[in-house]
Amino acid sequence: MNMDPDDLMNNRIMPQERVYIDNIITGRLITSQVQYTYRYYNKYGNSSQLAPLTNKIQVIDSSRAKEIGNAENTETSIGFAININTEDYKNKFNRIQVFRLSYIKPGEDAEVALIYDDKFDTTVNTFILNDVGIDPLQQYTMEEFSAMQGLILIPQTIE
Repeated sequence: MNMDPDDLMNNRIMPQERVYIDNIITGRLITSQVQYTYRYYNKYGNSSQLAPLTNKIQVIDSSRAKEIGNAENTETSIGFAININTEDYKNKFNRIQVFRLSYIKPGEDAEVALIYDDKFDTTVNTFILNDVGIDPLQQYTMEEFSAMQGLILIPQTIE
């Protein structure tokens, strides 16, 4: 894997592309609004920053009219096929973490779930994951999730 030593030391690699929603599929996501993001990493090595979040996606049961909606925090019959373009990073990283942020109640913090954490196929240019309501591998608070991104400070002068 070719990596610029500057990137390794400063963890400044930031994926620019958001998760792309390919399709609505059969699943069991909870009624909410969801967002997705991801980051690349190498086991026992460096990681990228988090990719930009997707826009919020409304999760309601496909059997109900949009005007009616669903009761809060109930299981639906849908999921999402998500697609991540790995072309620019497959020679730098071999693992990926995918996060789902679920906004269950208006005005409350999102529930942050790590839904995938493993290798991805570096012989192709896309990573596809079917989120059918995948049980979280790990849950995070918003504070913990925000800390993952960290601050990127590049001072010009320290006095």
